[in-house]
Amino acid sequence: MSDTAPEVAVKSKKLRSPGYPAIDLATAIKRAESFYEKEKRNSAPLRIAAQHWGTSEKSSASLLAVAALKSFGLISGVEGADRRIQLTDLALRIILDKREQSPDRDQALKKAALMPKMHQSLWTKYADNLPSDGSLAHELVFDWRFNENAVRDFNKEYKAT
Repeated sequence: MSDTAPEVAVKSKKLRSPGYPAIDLATAIKRAESFYEKEKRNSAPLRIAAQHWGTSEKSSASLLAVAALKSFGLISGVEGADRRIQLTDLALRIILDKREQSPDRDQALKKAALMPKMHQSLWTKYADNLPSDGSLAHELVFDWRFNENAVRDFNKEYKAT
């Protein structure tokens, strides 16, 4: 008999970063505009919205776009078997306001940009005075529990937004 216990493989749990949009706000607004061009203020099944974006319903590109649009407050819906989406009032205020100078549109854009929780937290802490990429990456990994592989993508998306 051996005094050593058999080794048991332990499956490590992958560290998931806090939620953040996979696409920046400008790209999300383009998706909302293309949806509006075809559907106006009507709801449509997710599969139709995905076609408007040149993707399929189950593609990662369409699922990430839907999640981002929802995160920015630009669409509602998607739950349930029907999986229909519709532009929100916030989205319509952004895409239909074509005035060159529009404080209303600027306010709607700011509201959408700060809808994701991570965006709001960083804006509250830093406003437009972000630290260096290295310092921010360190904070995201150690204070916010980001997966280190996601930091660069988040920084790019946040700064673009």
